[in-house]
Amino acid sequence: MLSSKAHLPVQDIRSADVSVSAVRHPVVFSSDGRGGLMLGVALYSLLSTVAKPAGLQVVILDAGLSEQDTERMRALCKTWGSSITFISLDGKLDGMPFSSSFPQAACGRLLLPELMPDTDTVLYTDIDVLFSEDITPLLTLNLESDLAAAVYEHPTYFNSGVMLLNLAQMRKEGTQQAIINCLEKNRGKFVFFDQDGLNAVMGGRVRALHPRWNWNELQSRKLFKRYRYWGCVPFLEALRTCMAPAIRHFACRPKITEYNYRWNHELYRRIWLQSPWKDVPQEGHRTIGKRLRRLLYGVSDALQRRRMQRIIANDDINPYPQVDSYWDTCKD
Repeated sequence: MLSSKAHLPVQDIRSADVSVSAVRHPVVFSSDGRGGLMLGVALYSLLSTVAKPAGLQVVILDAGLSEQDTERMRALCKTWGSSITFISLDGKLDGMPFSSSFPQAACGRLLLPELMPDTDTVLYTDIDVLFSEDITPLLTLNLESDLAAAVYEHPTYFNSGVMLLNLAQMRKEGTQQAIINCLEKNRGKFVFFDQDGLNAVMGGRVRALHPRWNWNELQSRKLFKRYRYWGCVPFLEALRTCMAPAIRHFACRPKITEYNYRWNHELYRRIWLQSPWKDVPQEGHRTIGKRLRRLLYGVSDALQRRRMQRIIANDDINPYPQVDSYWDTCKD
């Protein structure tokens, strides 16, 4: 049974709440060779938006990155004055329960309490993200006895794409092995595999963060169709977050590095072309169907953004009052 912690109002933290001298937690990514491009763009967006990148600790769980990509990442961090450490996952994932639908490298995050024994807290993020704002408030958050902090997809289930992990508490409680045992026991039953396992074991001990710290771009086009409480905030707050999140998460397919028609694909491409990976060609075929869908979605997205801006400007207009009513009952 999940505790009521997930039903409490989400914690929104801003740069103004952060002490200048606060110690920042390391930022951790995990990737194999196929994810080098996305990881590079994510790292570039992180370093170009975080306040005072000098001294920031970046940790990469390496499941087969190319030498070219690792050297580019080292050079990028050196330019910004940040440190970068690569932890090889070679042989460390042997015997781990896997799902063929998800990259094995992602399971490296389950081993973080063991892989980083001298670290108390880390910020883990998937590689298909784009940082658009300073994340120092996350990097200085004190989790106390909570196992983690994350954005909830609905009041009892959190998304694991961006997580602040309390490694010290997880080691104390044996959380790592409990998650692995849960995945092994439920092999073939979980839909989102390790994310389901994380929820099953850690549910009720994960602090709810504001969705601005992990806005799933798949939700953007659904806001006026079938909005369902992403981040557990009222509809108007979801609109504001969609327009200006701190971390954009481009989960699922089509991959954001392919020629695609996803929400904010132009923004991702623009940041990509500013990064050291600008010479890497875009994946996928530019078929007539994809070109047509990109054109139609472009018009539709522009109209939706204008509609969102009008609603935000008229703060009292909410086309989904039933959603807010539902969320109010969750807080009681």
